[in-house]
Amino acid sequence: MTYDLGYKLTEGEVLAAIQKMDKNGDGKINCEEFSVWWKEGGDSRFSQLDLDAEAEKKLAAAIDNFKYYDTDMSGFIDHQEFKAVYESLKSKGSKLGSCDDTMKELDSDGDGKISLCEYVCWLLRSKVLEI
Repeated sequence: MTYDLGYKLTEGEVLAAIQKMDKNGDGKINCEEFSVWWKEGGDSRFSQLDLDAEAEKKLAAAIDNFKYYDTDMSGFIDHQEFKAVYESLKSKGSKLGSCDDTMKELDSDGDGKISLCEYVCWLLRSKVLEI
């Protein structure tokens, strides 16, 4: 949709936009959330979504990390794949609950798998990734 409005967002900018607009933390933008962003943004609404080179680099690394753990290339990280993500985060000193509890925390829509959006939004919410 942003492309139709004359503004092309990178994959990282789309994920950052979702995080910025998603006030209820479900990893999705509902009509009300979008309306608030649209009304409050004025002429600068799209420039608010621009990422600097460092932030874009960090998001690209997070996206690459997600793809690395998505071993079946389904576009999702399932419970089995998540075990490796969990162990990696724990080994880097992240303070996490159990593997199952952390998976539930990331899986905001409750479908039993983690999407790229859920993953990046969680990294941002939990301050593992800061942009």
